[in-house]
Amino acid sequence: MAQEVQHRLIKINRQIDLNISEITKSQQNVLLLLEHDLYYLLANLGILKIPRALFDQQILLFKRLVNNLLLEHETNAMLPLVKALRNPKTAEKVSKCFGIYLVEYTNYDEVNIFHFNFIVSFIPKILKVYKRFPRLLEIWLQYLCQDVITSETLTGQNALPLEHGLDNRKYFPLYDLLYSLLFTEDCKDQIIETYFLELIVILNSSECPFLFQWLRQFSDISRCFINRFTYIFNEACIGQDERNIIEYQRFLMAFNKVLVSLSLEFREQCLLDFELQFFSKLLQHIGADNSNIVYIFVIKTIDAMLPFISNSIFKDFITELFQSKIFSQRLDDCFSQPKYSECKIMFLALFNKILETNCCHLVKDLFCFKDRIKEKKKSSFKPNKNLLIKAMQISKLKFNEGERENSFLSILQKFQTKSLQDEYLVYDDQKLIPRLISESLLTFFQNKYECNKLLIALVINLLSFERGIIYNVYSKDVRSKYSDIENIMEFLFDAFLNYNDMINEHNERKYLTMNSALISQNDQHEYLRPTAKFLERLSPLDCNIGTSDVNHGSLIMNMNCFQDFLNDIFYCIKIRHIIT
Repeated sequence: MAQEVQHRLIKINRQIDLNISEITKSQQNVLLLLEHDLYYLLANLGILKIPRALFDQQILLFKRLVNNLLLEHETNAMLPLVKALRNPKTAEKVSKCFGIYLVEYTNYDEVNIFHFNFIVSFIPKILKVYKRFPRLLEIWLQYLCQDVITSETLTGQNALPLEHGLDNRKYFPLYDLLYSLLFTEDCKDQIIETYFLELIVILNSSECPFLFQWLRQFSDISRCFINRFTYIFNEACIGQDERNIIEYQRFLMAFNKVLVSLSLEFREQCLLDFELQFFSKLLQHIGADNSNIVYIFVIKTIDAMLPFISNSIFKDFITELFQSKIFSQRLDDCFSQPKYSECKIMFLALFNKILETNCCHLVKDLFCFKDRIKEKKKSSFKPNKNLLIKAMQISKLKFNEGERENSFLSILQKFQTKSLQDEYLVYDDQKLIPRLISESLLTFFQNKYECNKLLIALVINLLSFERGIIYNVYSKDVRSKYSDIENIMEFLFDAFLNYNDMINEHNERKYLTMNSALISQNDQHEYLRPTAKFLERLSPLDCNIGTSDVNHGSLIMNMNCFQDFLNDIFYCIKIRHIIT
């Protein structure tokens, strides 16, 4: 048995030696081709004017070069090709072979399908080569930029003509290739986005400083994306197609990923370019016939940034946006005009997502006062007995045959998934988002059902945020005895009872004589409006609640919704009291 094991080990060692020998021989052959400039000649042939048979041979040889560069072996450091790359002349030959070979692939109108299929499959391997040997990419870019700079000096130009380069051919074919595949209509493959991001990461390498210098000076990364955003927006304004919104989201997410991969200073500059050259212009379109589209683009922009909110530039961008006068005015217009009701619902969903990020700094900036409370008495979260009585009172009323949803367990789960905080935030009724929440709550019984479901989710998320660290929402505070939300809930509770009497009266009349029934049908009721005296108890609100007739169908749905709402608030306060 021992002899058999020994024989097997000897056989395996011979196979390893043979494999190393074959690898070495293959690498020496590749080096021979490099030394005789065959790869350089093959690259210069291009791909467009050669027959298919020669193109296939060209592919095989370039595959062999790449595969040998990517070989992984225990003795990798001793492989001939890897050792040869330490020689600047060999490294320069390999670098230029790749750069020159890729040039004709950027003649997008002339390449055939077999050219296209091959290059898409070959790009990831080239990226792996550049990732493993970034010096090869640095040599190529330095060579290109030196040629361009020399040419400009001779012609009296002071800067690289990027605008012409972007429209035709860049000085960096691989970048141009991925840019075109990502941003043209022809290719919507998600993998291209991955390749593009990989190239940006390689260019951002600290190992070779010139790569980042090229990225910053010559890539014009901001304009690449901004041009695409502008094109998508213009198309959306013309056709109002949902596919434009989806496309915008996809590219915006890619842009955010690119920003995250950049250095802080460059990242900030790119985001500033985005704000000045696209987003600010976007806001200026509100008020035109396409305002709904603009609002949706604004919502999708903020929504796409939320997954990256731990990065300070995205948090600062969103915070400054909500604090700006122009955006505040645009949101006020959206919430006050019925024609934007769908966008209003989308904004409420966005506010809810902001809370669900659990980013304490962002929530503090958008919902609360700047300072925090260091200590808080446990009694301040004690459930209000009056609230319990009201919740029980309206729970007994029933407007349909369906079972009411018990959300206690889901609310309890919200408190269990958060960490207990030592400091507390103070809810600021006058900030933009809280003010819009208050204004929307005032019209609770007139709202669409979808709108009210979002309002309920918002208030419950406020109460349960980080296990109840937001102070002054159903809790006593030195700043004000009651928050606007509490005052508005009092108004809605009284309105609920009035609507209940109205519905009972309406139902009783159903069984009167025909003439009486006809009279009752003409006896329309109006939705209750808050009095001027009541509004004085609230923070300054821009409430223009018009008169409108009661829709009995939607009113009953919203009354059922309010029953759930009041119960959920009580559950939140009860749980919050227990855990504190």
